[in-house]
Order: sequence, then C-alpha cells, then structure tokens
Amino acid sequence: MPFRSVEDALSWLDGLIDYERVVPDRRALPSLDSMRELMSALASPELGLSVLHITGTNGKGSVSQMATALLVAKGIRVGTYTSPNLTYVNERLALNGDPISDAELCDALAAVALAAQAHELSVTRFEALTAAALWWFADLGVEVCVVEVGMGGTWDCSNVVEAQVAVISSVALDHTEVLGSTEVEIARDKAGIVKEGSALIVGGVSPEVKAAIIEQIENRGAASMTWLGESLQLRRNELAVGGRVASILTPFALHEDLMIPLHGAHQAGNLAVAIAAVEALFGEPLDTSVLEDALAVLEIPGRLEILGHNPLILIDAAHNPAGMQALANCLDEAFSVTGETHLLIGMLEGREVEAMLAPLLELELATIVACAPNSPRAKAAEDVAQGAAGLGVTVEIADSVASGLERLLEIAEDDDLIVVAGSFYVLGDARALLVARQQASSARETDS
Repeated sequence: MPFRSVEDALSWLDGLIDYERVVPDRRALPSLDSMRELMSALASPELGLSVLHITGTNGKGSVSQMATALLVAKGIRVGTYTSPNLTYVNERLALNGDPISDAELCDALAAVALAAQAHELSVTRFEALTAAALWWFADLGVEVCVVEVGMGGTWDCSNVVEAQVAVISSVALDHTEVLGSTEVEIARDKAGIVKEGSALIVGGVSPEVKAAIIEQIENRGAASMTWLGESLQLRRNELAVGGRVASILTPFALHEDLMIPLHGAHQAGNLAVAIAAVEALFGEPLDTSVLEDALAVLEIPGRLEILGHNPLILIDAAHNPAGMQALANCLDEAFSVTGETHLLIGMLEGREVEAMLAPLLELELATIVACAPNSPRAKAAEDVAQGAAGLGVTVEIADSVASGLERLLEIAEDDDLIVVAGSFYVLGDARALLVARQQASSARETDS
C-alpha cells in the first residue's frame, strides 16, 4: 500500500496535474494513449463493463443521476462516475447512488498509483480518478456503469470505455478554447463517445448539430439513433407542486403522468433522455413501478435545489449562458416571490459576464453580489462588476462566497428569494454553508 490513509491518497491525487482547475488549450490536450497505458497496467478493468456513457454541455449530470436511479429501481447493481463534485471527491464514485467510502477510495487510488509507478506513467488527476472508478467498478462486479464525461468526448479520458449506450444530453457553447468555437465543432467532439454497436440517445439539438453528429459517426456502425423531438417525445411537461409532471414517449413505450421531484422544464427532457438510455440498454420498456420508485427518491444536489426558507434560498449549477437561461426560465415560471430577488454569482475565466447575466436581468434583480470562486481559473469579482456595468446594473463585490452569502442573508426579507449560481466551486462552498446553517437551525429547534 503506497498510502497509510485516505488523506495520503488525496494528497497524492491533488499533487497531479489538474485540468479542471487549469484548463489546457487545444494543443495541450492529451491523447488517450496515456490513459490506455494506465488501464492496461491495471489489467484493463474497463473491458468487462457494461457502460452507459454520457456527455453534453448541460444536463449530463442530471441524466447520469436519473439513469442511476432508474437502474437501482430496476434492481441493477450500478456504479456511477460523475464530475465535478460539490463537496467531497468521494461523491464522484458511487455504488447504487451511495458515495465510495474513504477506505475504498484509498484502495482504488492505491491501485492506480502502484500501476502508474510500476510502469513509469505520468497521469493527470482526472485520469487517476477515472481509472480508480473503473477499477473499483470491476472489483465490485457491478452490472452496469454510468460514466459521465468530464469535458467534450473524443479526447476525454473516460472514452477508453466501450459503451453499449452513448448519450449526448445537449450541445451549447462552453469550453470553446478546447472544444471548438461553434456548436457544430463541439458536437463533433462530443460524438466521439459513440462506438461501433452503440445505441445513441440525443437530447434537443439544432438541425445543424444533428447533421454534424450524424456525419461524425456515419462510419462507426451505431446500432440505433434516438433524438428528442422525434422518436423520443415530451407529450406533456407542466409545472406541478414540488417539480414537474411529464408524459414521455420513447421508442419502446408511452410513460404518462410522471411526477418529477425537480424544478425546471428542462428536467423533463433530461428524464426523457435517461429513460430512453436505460431502455436502449436492455432493449425493453421500463415498468411503471420502476419509474415511480426511481422518481420517488430522486434527488440531484445543486440543480435548482432549495436550501432555505424565509427567505427562500435556491442554488443552481448554471455555469454557462445556456444554463443561466434555463435558470431564468425556471425562476420566472416557478419561483415568483412577493418580495425581491437577490443573486450571488461567481464565475471562471473564459465566461462573458454580459452573456451570463443577461438572461436574469428580466427578473428585475434587486441585488447582485459577485465573488471569486476558489479556483486558479477564477474571474475576479471586480471583473464581473465591470462587465455588469455594460448591462446597466450595479454589482456589489464580496471577498468570498461566505461573505457574499452573509451579505444577502443580512439584507433579504422573509418574502425574498436568494439565488446562488455560477461556478461549481461557488456552488459547492455555498451549499456546505447553507447545509450547516440548516443543521444548526434544526439543532436549536430540537434543544428548545
């Protein structure tokens, strides 16, 4: 064992090159050669896995969690690999929806470290985590793996898997410095996860993006292609108490009046994609009881998640313009308040402030507070304020997520709404603070 504790393992992990914190340009992107060498050194655990591989600009995290819930409700032993985490790295590796334990994470990272050392391989942080996940899943003997792409598709290190089902949840402009400057270029990169014999499921995309995907995979022999809006349809998508109610037509069945315990009209589309993916994996429709059981327990932290009342506090992982538009649509439809709306936002370099904030301005925000995410890629709060000035709005500056949140909690009235959005780093810090605040409040109520 190269590590005496999980702290040692995480210290090793955090010493590796981390492209999540310092995004490379296109020239610096690694090929899959080093990842393939690492997997070979681990005895190629990915080769025996049944995989549902998910990419997409937005929605891939939600689709991953929905697919996991459906598989668990179906009685399948499922391993799930997602990124990024909100609070702890353990969140990225899960068995039947439960995060990996510290001891198991230590073992998995030890296996990767020993293999890399024995074969003199230089690996990145994301390669190490991906390899650890696939090694752990194989060691556990899971029946299905849900594997979420980190970025793009073709050159993402998760693309060493041979997926039975490939999913592209959506395509929008994001990570343009790496993936391409147009949606068509980005779509071509994401289509790289489609392998010979894969069933492809695609969320709502433009005709140009659809054509680019088809062109990219035309020689790969995909088993089938399912497109949201064609053979996969939302027959109903309406606001309901606590979420949505949807009716979904898949190539296998019509599933009517599904109660989705999540906010945002876009989540019905994500659920449609998840259902279609799981049905394609098994070649049969999902039973109504499986759908009901999965949706009854479905929770996706950080996606339009309510973490406080009086004032109402909502956090959302909107980290690009398309995500901010979805957030704005949901706030307008489902979260109108009698009081005022306040926003805490922090973003990474590469984001255009005007494009990020524009969708929310029609909501007549009373207060905007900017903070810098805890990341080397953080855009300075002062830069956010300067960019917002071009939209004719004033932004206050906070020196941390904690101080920005404290500022909004000080000024917000009971009938107001506080929204936290932007970078996952902001979301993770804010969520930890708000959960601790809820726990402290519950403890006080118990004591009294």
